[in-house]
Amino acid sequence: MSMREAVLGGRPIDWTPFIDVHGHFGPWADTAVPWCMDGGRLVAEMDRYGCDMVWMCASDPGYAAPMRIKNDIVFRLAETYPTRIVPYCTLSANEPDRCLDELNRCIERCPCIGVKMHRYDQPHYTLKTAFLQPVLEKLSERKL
Repeated sequence: MSMREAVLGGRPIDWTPFIDVHGHFGPWADTAVPWCMDGGRLVAEMDRYGCDMVWMCASDPGYAAPMRIKNDIVFRLAETYPTRIVPYCTLSANEPDRCLDELNRCIERCPCIGVKMHRYDQPHYTLKTAFLQPVLEKLSERKL
């Protein structure tokens, strides 16, 4: 049976991994999840919902703490649960002079799946904004 046939027929797709490709970790504005910084609980919740892996980025970027601190939390989770959590490197337009250095640091520290830049509560930027040019060049060079 093809995946299309299973989906259209309402049958379970139990032969392929369930990967959440846009996970966040850490506190988020206006939420109160007491265990949000507990990696063991996160993995238990993934198990509860049948999620095999999450590609994760830091929440609440660019304010409350520097990107470096938040990325380190995600990388520690990925190191603790290497088969379950794959990190994104989170960058912020609130820290434009640090973006390239932070990207380089993330690449050296741990293999990451790509880069996440949040748009809400950030200064306006486009793909043509000056601070992003070296970041985009590095991403292209690294095929991220």
